[in-house]
Amino acid sequence: MKNLTKVTLLAGSLMLAGNAVAMDPVPSDDDKDVNGNDVSFEIRGHVPVFCQIGLDGDELDFEHVVEAGRSLELGVDLTCNTKAGADVTVTPGAGLGFDGLTEDHLVGYTANLVVAGHLVESTSGGGTGSHQIGGTKDLAAGESGTLTVTLSDNALFAGNYTDTIEVAVTAR
Repeated sequence: MKNLTKVTLLAGSLMLAGNAVAMDPVPSDDDKDVNGNDVSFEIRGHVPVFCQIGLDGDELDFEHVVEAGRSLELGVDLTCNTKAGADVTVTPGAGLGFDGLTEDHLVGYTANLVVAGHLVESTSGGGTGSHQIGGTKDLAAGESGTLTVTLSDNALFAGNYTDTIEVAVTAR
């Protein structure tokens, strides 16, 4: 009878083990093995358009020598961060004029802007100059240049001569 009892106990153990395997619960999401996964996300930013020209002064003074061939220059800083670059325009006035004198007495000049290896030529009396400068990393960081005004006539009469030159930059 001893042997029978052993067999019964052994058979009971096998039966419990069999029930344990047959009764395994379905694993929850927390219990699953995760060997890896991929996620992605978008990063963004915005850089506003910035096109600006600056001059190292707001006047050129020929002082007492207003004669043909005399030149003066201003330093220029041009920055434009568009990939297409910028349109640069130099618009001179009619010429150095003296109050009360007619157009026959204007002192003519050229105004030439050189920046980023590009030349924008203009002449007083309606000779507006314009040039397209392509976008570069250097232009986006800022390029230096010069604006040179050269007189093409002599001033014949005593007095103060003045004119205005407009330099404009526009993003392309």
